[in-house]
Parts: sequence; structure tokens; C-alpha cells
Amino acid sequence: MTRPDEVSGKGTAGTKVIADIRDRLRRGDGSVMGLLFTMNGINEQAEKEILDHREDGLVLVFDEADIHTFLKQPHEVERLLHLKHEQLVVHGHVHRGEGQRPGGGKARTPRKKPRPLPDSPYRLLDANREPVAWFHGAGGFGSNVFCLNLPDVDWVPAAGSGVSLDVPVSSWDQQQLFALLQSLAELGWIGRNGHWSVQQHGRNWHGHGARSLHDALKGWKKRTAEIEDPHHSEEFVYFEACDGGFFTVSGSISAEPTRLVYRCNVSFQLVGVPLDPGSLQQLYRRFDIPSRGYFRPLVERSVTRERIADRIPLQVIGYIVEP
Repeated sequence: MTRPDEVSGKGTAGTKVIADIRDRLRRGDGSVMGLLFTMNGINEQAEKEILDHREDGLVLVFDEADIHTFLKQPHEVERLLHLKHEQLVVHGHVHRGEGQRPGGGKARTPRKKPRPLPDSPYRLLDANREPVAWFHGAGGFGSNVFCLNLPDVDWVPAAGSGVSLDVPVSSWDQQQLFALLQSLAELGWIGRNGHWSVQQHGRNWHGHGARSLHDALKGWKKRTAEIEDPHHSEEFVYFEACDGGFFTVSGSISAEPTRLVYRCNVSFQLVGVPLDPGSLQQLYRRFDIPSRGYFRPLVERSVTRERIADRIPLQVIGYIVEP
């Protein structure tokens, strides 16, 4: 349900607008939410009205920043709806347009001239022992990545289980994805031992190091030139071990010049809740992530081990050379 602005004060929507929307919601069966689109935002009284009377009907607010987001990135509509609903129902907070801080200032952005992403200490060689930037082969879509070291967050003497933390990041395009990787490097999460994979229709690429992933995504045209019928998007996963566990950066990116990024998520699995979560808090502040993060206990073991009974013949396609 939408409602045009009825303004008060400095042109912002006031309590009368919210009351009118609630009046229309009461005529429904309780399954309908109110959506208020306003270029001028809402005043403090209207926000208090939304929060104090949530049981009478939910009203989600979309301001100028949200409207611009919808026009530029239509695929963000569903995510913002879920986010605003969660913020209102779970946290008792009226979510404002992304990129706008509570005080009205602009969102923080990484430094303009970032340092190069960490390079890998390993060398990749093909079957003829010639250097290659990454390996490739047949494959499909799936959040799979090979790694040389997989920490087991449950392998600790204390009782209990490991914890997970999922951080949904608004990374709209490839440049913002690179900014995210750069920020993770600056905060000490990304080092020189990351592993990654990129999946396309019928072909997968696997590499080592954040800089290598940057080059693979940036050179997508050349990388996918040999594919007869490429999919309109490709998926990526970056994995790296960290202090107390490991994390991944995953998402989907359009295989065309805009390079729009969908469902970008940073996911951590740790042995427990960090005593000092400072670097995680910096990540939230740097990207103005509106959703509050919660550590969740893992309900099953993080790492599953399987023993292969029979020998499997392997075809060597390349070598990973340690420093």
C-alpha cells in the first residue's frame, strides 16, 4: 500500500500520514504492510508513531535515497524490503535510505587511492610447467572453492560449538566489490593465503590470492571469450583462514559491462564470539551496514571429513608451487 506525502514541519511526512496509512491497514486482514514513499523523509513524531503502534500495522519508509536506489538498481528492491521489515519487527528501528547515516551525513567510502590487494606467495603452473594466472576446467554453478588449509572451528578443548556471522554488504557493482576486498585487507582479514573460484555456465576458474581474483573479475571479457553460450551472470567465492577460523566473500555478478553485483555476503565461522570484535565493527561502520550483526551457534560440525576407500585416477592439469 502506498501513500503520497502529506507534509508537516520542514516538508517531512508527519503523524497524519502514518495515521491515514494505519487506518487503511485496519480494513485489511492483517497480512498487508504499508509502504510510504517520501522524497522528504519523515519527522521524529512520525517515526515514534510507527514504532509505538507496530501492533496496529507495519509501515515501511522509503526515502529519497531508497528511491534513487530502486531507479539505479532495481534488483535491490526485494533485499531492501526484507531488510526494512527485519529492522522494524526485530530491532524496533525505522530503517532510512542506505548510504545515509543517522545524522544525515554521507556514507563512508574507502580511500581514493587504495593499495594493491595482497598477492599470493604461490606460483601456479600448467601441466607443461608453464606459469598461469589461474586454473580452469569444466564445471557449473555452486559455492565451492578449493583450499590448502581448512581450519576446524570445533577442534578446541572447550565444550560447545563454533559460531557464524553473516554480513550482507550493499556492493552494487564490481568497483564496490573491489572496495570491499580492499577494506577487508586494510582491516587485516585478507592476507596472502586466500583461495577463490568463479563459476560460469560450463566452466569454472580457480586461483589463489585476492589480487588474482581482482584480475580475473576485471578481465571477465577475455576470460569468458571462449564460452559459446555464457550465462548472463557468474558466481564468485573468496575463502581465507583468519585468526580463530575462516571467512568467505560470495555473490553473483552480471556478465555484461555494468557488472552489477547481487547478494554479496561476507560470512565468518569462528571458534567463538571474539572478546574484541573491533575489526568487525569497523567493517560495519565503513560500509554503513544497517542490519545489526549477531553471532549464531553452529548447529552441526563446521568441517566434515570423508575417507575415500578406493583409489581415484587423477589427471594432472597443473601444479601449485610453494615458496
